[in-house]
Amino acid sequence: MQTEREYRWWPTYRKGVVEYDGRYVFFPFLVAESAFAAVLCLPPVVRATGIAPWQALTLIAVHLAFVALGGFPLHRMAQTSSRAFHLQVGMTLLYNVGLGLALITLGGEPKTPLWMALLTYACISGASQEIEASYGFLAIVTCAPLLTIPIFVAQGASPTWSIAGPALAASFSGLAYHGLAASSAGWRIERGRLRKRVTELERRNLARDLHDSIGSSLSLVGLYGDLIERNAGKPEELKRIAGTLREAARDGLGEMRGLLDALAPTSSDVAGLETSLRRLGDRAVATGVDVQLSVDGPVNTVLDGPQRLTLLRAFQESLNNAIRHGGAHTITSRLQVQAAAAALVLSIEDDGSGFDLATHTPGRGLVGMKARAAELGGEFEMQTHPGGGSRVTLTLPLRAPTIDPSPPER
Repeated sequence: MQTEREYRWWPTYRKGVVEYDGRYVFFPFLVAESAFAAVLCLPPVVRATGIAPWQALTLIAVHLAFVALGGFPLHRMAQTSSRAFHLQVGMTLLYNVGLGLALITLGGEPKTPLWMALLTYACISGASQEIEASYGFLAIVTCAPLLTIPIFVAQGASPTWSIAGPALAASFSGLAYHGLAASSAGWRIERGRLRKRVTELERRNLARDLHDSIGSSLSLVGLYGDLIERNAGKPEELKRIAGTLREAARDGLGEMRGLLDALAPTSSDVAGLETSLRRLGDRAVATGVDVQLSVDGPVNTVLDGPQRLTLLRAFQESLNNAIRHGGAHTITSRLQVQAAAAALVLSIEDDGSGFDLATHTPGRGLVGMKARAAELGGEFEMQTHPGGGSRVTLTLPLRAPTIDPSPPER
């Protein structure tokens, strides 16, 4: 994973940063610091740290007040104001470090385990996903422990530990912040890369959907245009074709809605899919092709949006290819719900001209069908040879082969 080791002098403002949102940090802090306060008030802990319970409780109460101030009013202002953002970030840094130093120096012992409070904050700030690493943060979490040296000396602590304790704490805090900040920068880079990849995939899927839906509808409109030319002298036939063309236009609008469905898919069942498949078949029948469809298995089996869309597109593309390129007269299709194998199998066979798979360059439609099947963990197979028609088989796993208890609408 790539890491980013270049620091900014100070974090940059980006609208919508969420790191210090009080809705998410205040109540966890309240629970954690209440438990911490209870521990600090235990007699053995009081003797070990030298901090009176009232001092510990006062510091923790002040800290929670600052957390609430930064996490609620300042955070809301920081969503739209860069000044409020910088004030929030700076105040968060100062009150965490300042109150941590106050807690550490109250006991007058440079070997205190309370150094972990500063080390913990260095880790938390370095692991921030939205606030970039900065020299300002690094300098403060590293140098702040050194400010306690004259305080410990004035309190009469061991001269050696008055220097060694803060120096060790400063080293560990700086290293912890730097290591986690570099790692977090790497995660931000990876996250940005993944976002770009997701955007590319969304655009590719949208292009494929446009081809499969709108492209198929326009192809059928072209076929109807050919029929109109061939039947120019037959008013009754033209009237029938006009009605079919009107229905195709309505179905084209339905295809557009189906495309929107793909962006926010909803669930349906096999009965609803069968209705949609028969509607597509009826459109093809209007071109003079005999389309037969049979459905085997429980039609109340629930499908999710991507499964339904993939089967529809495969059926639609196969019909168009058989009619336009294969010159088919009969198309036989079968949809099987194999509950035992938890699979859906759609097969489409035609008596068209076929082609040589070895020399044929697959078009966008065939590539799209194969890609759709692979994305859902399924398989796409095509069998054809010149003069022998074509057979397309699409097998999809049933992700959740559940049965809708309501009766299907037929």
